[in-house]
Amino acid sequence: MSSGEKHTLRNISIAILVTVIGGLAVYGVQKILDREPIYKLAESENCGVLSYNLDSGEVCGVVYNSKRDPLCGVELYNLGQDKECGVDKDPNHWVPLKTLGYRSGHKTNYCLDHGYGGHNGRKPNGHCYPYFKCRHKNFGVETYQLCAKSEFGISHYNQCHHESFGVAKFKSCRHEAHGIERYKY
Repeated sequence: MSSGEKHTLRNISIAILVTVIGGLAVYGVQKILDREPIYKLAESENCGVLSYNLDSGEVCGVVYNSKRDPLCGVELYNLGQDKECGVDKDPNHWVPLKTLGYRSGHKTNYCLDHGYGGHNGRKPNGHCYPYFKCRHKNFGVETYQLCAKSEFGISHYNQCHHESFGVAKFKSCRHEAHGIERYKY
């Protein structure tokens, strides 16, 4: 082989080698570009909200003032003694007419006129039946129930975590906005 042929062969070999190396380089660059990125792990708004700030406000619910009031209903009627309670016919509770100041007249009417439930004429001198003691609406209200109503005004608002109070903490995630940590191989 002549020196010219050697030189041509050498040039062809270099050209093939450059083409192969170049192809590998292009292949390698393409391979790097094709690799999937792994993004940095970080807390950010791109990941969503983990929790909101704690505060109080109308969105959390209202606690109304409480008091005893007719709007709440009756808790206890006054104690009284009248026909609504029923007649006590226990002989140990009968009241002699003469202790009530009876002198003459219709004994049953006298007992009724003096707040008693009737007359027992079987006993000597007669006795009036008393009424039982009881609590009844006719005696009036002693106390009303305690309740909370909007009519009594606002005491305070409850506390809660709500988006209107702003974000306290974001979730963590991998996102392209955080930058690339590395590539998958």
